[in-house]
This record gives sequence, C-alpha cells and structure tokens, in this order.
Amino acid sequence: MASTITAARSETLAAQLAYGSPKTETPQFTPVALPSSQPGLAGEIERFYAARGIPVGTSEMPPAPAFRRVGLVLGHDKSGKPIDPNHIMTNALLTGLQLALGLDRQPSVTISSLGLVMEVPRADREVFRYAEMQFTRPDGASPHWLFGVGMDGQPITAPLTEVVGSITAGASGSGKTSIDTSAMSYLCETYSPDEVEIWLADFQGGASFELGVDQIPHVTRPMVQDPADLMATIAEFAAESDRRLALFNANGVKSWVEYRAKFPAERMPYLILWIEEAFSYLQSEVGKALANELSALASRVRKTGLMLHLVIQSPSKVVLPDGFSALRDNLPTRHVGRMESALGRAVIGESTMPTMSLLGKGDSLLQCPAISGVVRVQGLLVSPEDRDPITARIVAKWGERSNPERETLDRALTVEAVPMATDLLPTELATQPTITSTERARVLSAWRLIQSDRKPSLEKLVKSVWDVSKGGGTSGKNAAYPAACDKAVRILRDANPKGWNPPKHWNR
Repeated sequence: MASTITAARSETLAAQLAYGSPKTETPQFTPVALPSSQPGLAGEIERFYAARGIPVGTSEMPPAPAFRRVGLVLGHDKSGKPIDPNHIMTNALLTGLQLALGLDRQPSVTISSLGLVMEVPRADREVFRYAEMQFTRPDGASPHWLFGVGMDGQPITAPLTEVVGSITAGASGSGKTSIDTSAMSYLCETYSPDEVEIWLADFQGGASFELGVDQIPHVTRPMVQDPADLMATIAEFAAESDRRLALFNANGVKSWVEYRAKFPAERMPYLILWIEEAFSYLQSEVGKALANELSALASRVRKTGLMLHLVIQSPSKVVLPDGFSALRDNLPTRHVGRMESALGRAVIGESTMPTMSLLGKGDSLLQCPAISGVVRVQGLLVSPEDRDPITARIVAKWGERSNPERETLDRALTVEAVPMATDLLPTELATQPTITSTERARVLSAWRLIQSDRKPSLEKLVKSVWDVSKGGGTSGKNAAYPAACDKAVRILRDANPKGWNPPKHWNR
C-alpha cells in the first residue's frame, strides 16, 4: 500500500491519539521519499522524515517568541494504520533532526488544540524586556497580575480576584526571577499603595528580590525571614480576613469587589502575602504546620481581597514537603518555568509539554482560572540595569515608603466581629483591648504549633505559650514569643479582680 498524507488534520489527530503504544506495536513504514512542496523549515522537516520512510506533512505556523512552530500531519504505515506520534518523537530522531537543522538543542513535539505541532528553538529568539513594554491600566475594580506575553507577543494579565492564589516555580535559568520581578513591578507601577499592599517573606532575608523592596511604598512592613515569624504573619493575615468579613456582613455585601464599589473612599487594598523560597519554609521544623496554616488561609480569603503568592525554586531532588499537595490545590494559578518534569507535574499537573522541555529564560506554562487550559507564556526580562530605574519610577509616582514599622491591622473595627467556628483563639483573647494584633497573632501561632485542642482555656493557652517562649513544651527551643507570653499573662491579671500570678511550677 502506498503511503499517503491525510489532509483532514482533525480526523488524523483523533486516529493518532487512539493508536497503540510503540512499546507494543512494531511500526512498518513504507520507505518513500515524498517531494516536499513546503519551503524553508517546514520543507526541511518534511524531507528529513521522508528520507527515513516516515510520511509527514508539514506547514509552518506563526512563530512564537522563543521558537518556530511547524504543524505536522502524519501519514499511514503500509498496513493502513495512522502513524503513532510517539514514533516521530524518539530521542534518536529528534537528535538527528537537531543536527540536520543545526540547533543547539532538540526540537519538541506537542499535541494541543492546534493539532500536532513541532517547536523548533529560535536562534534569533525574541526578547521582551519589561522596561520597553507599554502597558495600559486594565478596566475593572480588581488590580491585575502580569504573567508575561503570549505567543502573539501581547501581554497576558488577569484580575487578582480570578488569580485567587498563585505559585511561580522554576529551576535556575528558567527566568522565574524575572517573571516575578516583572509581576511585582507591574503591580506597583500600575496601582497605588491604597489599591495594592504587599507583605513579604523570604527565607534568604531579601536576597530573592530584585527590586528595592525597602523603598517601595506598597511593601508596608519589615520583611519576614524566620519560619516562626511567618506563622505569626499568617495569623495576622487571617485576622485581617476576619475583620473584612465582619465588615462585609455588617454592610450587606459578599465580597471585596462589592465592598469597594459600595465604599470607594475607604482604604481597603488588595493584600498579597508574597513568600519567596517557599519550599525552604515548608521543609523547616515547622514546615508541616506552615503548610496546613497556608492551606487553610488560602481557602478562606478568596472573597476578602487577600491573596497568597508562593515562589518555588526547583530543588535538585524532587521531594515534596508534607502538606504541599493540599496547599497547591488551594492555589489555582500556577506559572511554571523550565524544571524537572516530575516536579513540574506536581505543581501544574499534566500538560501537553513536560516542563523539562521548556527553553528557559522565561519560556513557561501558565494555568489560571481566568484563562482556559494550560497556555504557553514568555516571561518578561528584567535585567540588572533595569531594577534601580524601575524602583525609582515607582517611588517617584507614589512616594517613598513612609513607615515600614506601622501595624496595618491596628485599626478599630466599626462592627463587632462574628467569631468563626474554626477560630483557634479563645474569645477572651480575641477581644482584649490590651493586646495588639501582632502580639495576639504570636500567641495564636505559638498555640497552633503545639496543641491540637481547638477550645483551650485561656490559662491553658498562656501556659503553652509560656513553655514555648522559654524553650520548653513540645515545640523545642523558640525565643519568638516572650512578649506575647507577657501580654497573655497581663490579660489574665486584668481579667481577674483579685489579680493573677503564674503558678510556681511554671518556672519561667
């Protein structure tokens, strides 16, 4: 039987997907040398496979920033069966094609809504620099997150209300840092500090950030580094979510968007907890507790104008921290650069392309509720010489960071908060005017680290915090809570008309 090229690509694709695995089928190709009517790259690929007895029809598609695309239509073997796509993707054939085309790495083949597509890395790769892009502020109440540009070179953004919670991940050289730096730059240049506020945590103490975050007015508090302090920050974040929910309930609205529309003059920025080197935190001594707290937090803040953003540096070994899977499921937006494919699947799920086949330098896959399916994105480059000018533009537009030490949560509630059933903090402690939100958060985070009882007495709570602050209890040495302990003791004293002193056996 003569080999033929099927013209109906959709019909052929369906047959290709239904065809058996090459591990169980022995392909029988008719050795032919089909003359190619295609010029340029498409013709070279067609002739390469034809010379090896594999009938492939090709057509060049519009190029992407990092690669050229060639649509493929597979023929039939001599038994009349459509050729399995796996047969043209063997390492030997792709290596041979790489050499024939003079490429520095193998082409890759994907199956997508466009059909079967070969992606050939471009030697003249197009670079999109953030500093050279022209952006217009999107319509709508919600600030937008910038991911990069699509295959057509146009910016891809999404409202934070639809991003919900996000993960950026990638190995060294993937362009992860530039992707995140461009996202932060876009937020801080496009939206005022009254519209977007950012809390930062970095296991490396700030080394992960490229911008002058100590100057940007949107970053309203000192950076968190210690995992125990991050626990306290998470508790503060949850407290702000509860404060907003109480306001929403009192004013008959159901979401941050509705509240902003009803009270446009009130300051209620979209609040982002931005955690760099997230795996380092999740692999620390309190990592499992952190994962649980972050997962619970991500699931409860979706309507309150709060968002979690985790940045993951791909480790050398694919070992997922305890609790990561549940946390990931509550962060539906995932932006993944080149990294170990097994870890890529763990972050973004199954996709049409293994993350190890991405080209690096911003070439990435994006999954977001605001965008259908998994899409290919080219991240924007933020070079070292761009960083100071970007920071300077932000400061010139919005002013300097006025008081990084201020507590953004020490604001009087205009309504009485309705306690949540899942709140671990005793009601007495939550309503005490003598303890600040930061100290309250530290007491709460200490309690969560060492106890599973969800309705402790106040005295039992203080005893637990006391043990933690002097290095006792079940959590090991931790000196982060003495101030919280002192405040909790003061609460007990204030609440008892006869006064109160710690029992002698507490031995602080």
